[in-house]
Amino acid sequence: VEPTTLINSAPGLTLICGPSGSGKSRAIVATLDSKPEAFAWMPQRIALMPGTLLSNIVGQSTFDSTLLASAVEMAQLDDVNLSDAIDDSGQGLSGGQMQRVMLARAFYRCLGNPKVALLLDEPTTSIDYKRAQKIRFQLHGLSEAGRSVIVASHEPVYRELASTVIEV
Repeated sequence: VEPTTLINSAPGLTLICGPSGSGKSRAIVATLDSKPEAFAWMPQRIALMPGTLLSNIVGQSTFDSTLLASAVEMAQLDDVNLSDAIDDSGQGLSGGQMQRVMLARAFYRCLGNPKVALLLDEPTTSIDYKRAQKIRFQLHGLSEAGRSVIVASHEPVYRELASTVIEV
C-alpha cells in the first residue's frame, strides 16, 4: 500500500486487512512517516509515557475539557482515574486499558482538528467485546460524519463498517 493512497483516502472508513505479517503495520508507519501532521494515530504497540493518564491523552499543556470528555467516552475509558500516575510500562493497567488510553489520545487529537484523519493499527484487539463494539460504533460514526478513518486490522467485523477495503 502506497502512503499516498492512504494520505488521500476519501472520508469514510478504510480497512487495511490481511493475515499477520502481510504488511498492514508497515503501510501505517510508511503513511505516518510521509505526512505525520495529517494523522491522529494509534500504533499497534502501546507507547505510554511516564506521568498521569491525563497527560498521556492530552500532553503536558493546557487542554480542552470538552474534547477530553468526548475522547474518553469514545474510547470507553470509563474504568480508570485520569489523575492516576503510570510509568512507561503502564504498570497497573490491563492491556485493554492501555489500548483505550492510546485510542483516547488519537480521538482527542482528531476531535481537536477537523483536518486530521484517524490512523489506527489494530485498535480493538485487546479490548473486551462490549467496549470494542462501542468503539467500532464511534469509528463508524466519525466516518459517516465525513472524517477519514483508516484501520489496519485482521478482525473481520471491520469489513462490515468499511467503505473501502485494501487487501495486503
